[in-house]
Amino acid sequence: MKQSYIKAAEEAIKKAEDIKHRFQTQSRLVPGKDPDLLLEEEGFAEQIGCLHRIARIDREEAAGRLRGRLGKMKRAKKRDRIRLIRLTAAAAAVLTGVYLYPLIGNREKHIGRETYVREEKVAVPTVFWEQDEKTIDRRTLDMREVGNTYVVTAGRLSSEELSVDTPVVYERIVIPAGYIYSVALADGSTVALNAGSELRFPNRFCDSVREVELKGEGYFDVAESGRPFIVRMGENRVTVYGTRFNLFYSDRLAVTEAVLVEGSIGLTVEGKETKIRPNQRIRYATGRQSPQVEEVDVNDYIQWLADNFKYNGARLDRIAFDLSAWYGVEIQMKPEIADETYSFEFGKQLPVEEVIWALRKITGKTIEKEGGAYRIK
Repeated sequence: MKQSYIKAAEEAIKKAEDIKHRFQTQSRLVPGKDPDLLLEEEGFAEQIGCLHRIARIDREEAAGRLRGRLGKMKRAKKRDRIRLIRLTAAAAAVLTGVYLYPLIGNREKHIGRETYVREEKVAVPTVFWEQDEKTIDRRTLDMREVGNTYVVTAGRLSSEELSVDTPVVYERIVIPAGYIYSVALADGSTVALNAGSELRFPNRFCDSVREVELKGEGYFDVAESGRPFIVRMGENRVTVYGTRFNLFYSDRLAVTEAVLVEGSIGLTVEGKETKIRPNQRIRYATGRQSPQVEEVDVNDYIQWLADNFKYNGARLDRIAFDLSAWYGVEIQMKPEIADETYSFEFGKQLPVEEVIWALRKITGKTIEKEGGAYRIK
């Protein structure tokens, strides 16, 4: 753990201990005092314990989870390549499992029809099929027992089975609160999607470029190919020259961010491309003159793969965005405090109430729940 994290946690714990001490030494509560003083003494012990747990996250366990998830993505990528070489499209559908067969069959029934389905808020990972800007079908992807990976198979049809008249169907994976899900694309690339994210891509890459669209956060491991790989995020795009990187895009925050783990990528904003090297982050806030590049510890930005939140001088609006996406809650704040920065770390397994309580202590802000939403004041 870096010294900044230790210091932040220690300061938060000290504040909580001071509150506890005042509670124990005061014979009567004075009206107008901190509302936390109204809690019972046992409540203090429990909440102080929460902060101690935040300060003592097991680094080895987190590292193991991260290695496991990245290894799972690589295994899915390897399996995808083997199937592409050795199997026919029909055999691949059978071997992929009983989940994918109805997906492919259902999709084929809808291709060419003037039908569409109503969009609704999703509760589990869901794939939508889109054609001619209409949603023609949808299917839930709650497939925990097979590794939380959706394997795209439609792109494996041979050139004999495809024709110029065969319509390209776009697939859009939507990941709701509380989930992390992986997608193995038809070219062998893999993408892990964080909660609150969407990935849109064609069911086969038939153009001179491989292009996908991202909203939210995704970790990419791109397969080598003679065709460029491009990720569109709003008005901006990332061109991939090599392999592994983390992307974040939010229209609400007006932020595009890329962190490079391995290889080379370039972010294009208003026609101008800026390339970065491994262990660098490029961040562009809409309205600024140019993207900002800085050296970073990439592990800080991919801890979400190990079911952790980890922030090192992160803006408060980004922290609130992540919590909202993971826990499925609304968090609001005054615009003037959105750019304040904080450093801390905790596991995603903690209940949202404990996380909000810890955030209140670390930031020193008043956070109240009003009408189902949390408001930072």
